[in-house]
Amino acid sequence: MDNFVSLRELKENDAEQLSFLANNVNIAGNLRDRFLSPYTLDDAIRFLAMMKKEQKLINFAVCLNGEFVGMVGLIPQEDIYRFNAEMGYWIAEPYWNRGIASKAVSLILEYAKYNSPFIRIYANVFENNIGSQKVLIKNGFAFEGKAQNAVFKLNRFFDEYRYSYVFEDKINENAM
Repeated sequence: MDNFVSLRELKENDAEQLSFLANNVNIAGNLRDRFLSPYTLDDAIRFLAMMKKEQKLINFAVCLNGEFVGMVGLIPQEDIYRFNAEMGYWIAEPYWNRGIASKAVSLILEYAKYNSPFIRIYANVFENNIGSQKVLIKNGFAFEGKAQNAVFKLNRFFDEYRYSYVFEDKINENAM
């Protein structure tokens, strides 16, 4: 039971651990600017309050042996993209390279398959985030392409890679 990875609903009492783990430039450097750095306790409290208002649970705490170590979530898309969701995730740096992100992605894919209308999950990854690219490939995501110089982060431009996972067996269920 050394590496039992699970997902659970975010809780108000996660705020202190969330702010402690997320307050890391190495995590923020691979995420959008709305993921603040530094990441304070007030930021964590505001985020958890916002998540509590969600209609459907699509953001989860990633736990290792019951301990909160990161997050994974889905961002539903709209209009003609309504059967798509963008996936995002992060794992606290002390837990990197232990297979936790790979398992968390596997678990949210399983959740999405059986508890959502999504037929396609995609993720955008900065070119320098090799670990995240490996996580996606390991979970069966297909590389769709590269957007050159699409991301401005850490005072420089990065290419962005897009990966997707399609639930082929759900396509006919949603076709009208």
